Amino acid sequence: MDAERFVKELKVISPDRGMFSNMDLGNDYIDSVIAGFNPEKIHSDSTFSDPLLKLVTQYNANVIHVGMIEFSDEVRETDRYYIIGEFEVDWLTIDKLSGCVKIVEKHNYHEMWECAIDSSRFLEAMIEACKFLLKSSTDDNLYENKQAHDAVAEVCSSLAGGERFLDFYKMFFGCW
Repeated sequence: MDAERFVKELKVISPDRGMFSNMDLGNDYIDSVIAGFNPEKIHSDSTFSDPLLKLVTQYNANVIHVGMIEFSDEVRETDRYYIIGEFEVDWLTIDKLSGCVKIVEKHNYHEMWECAIDSSRFLEAMIEACKFLLKSSTDDNLYENKQAHDAVAEVCSSLAGGERFLDFYKMFFGCW
């Protein structure tokens, strides 16, 4: 999946205000959730071809939040990684050598989780995650259904490149 398709798919699944009518949420919070499904294209001289690098440099990706993942408004680099966002207090990265999307600790560069075999597969998994998280946010039975969380973790790991990524998605969806 490329950045353009990811943004189009986010817009297709974007919630409307009515979805939140039975919840005690402020208008500013609702607006930020809806904005996260509707990132806007920005002017960029970026020449990146990688889908995640394009997303961060050619859209206001910092409005996108998927669970504990927040995308950055710029790409930062270390010798080994492109840093494209955060996962809680750690970095969401792309390994420059392998192209693998990983969660890396900020203070010591310890690789905590492998998230996807590449950026394209990660974006596919994130669309599936968005669909589930959005639906479970308004459906208490789904939210509390451990089997549903296990199933979506399996689907996301498959989309991300296979079983090697399952531990990340089990943690992501709270399966443990």
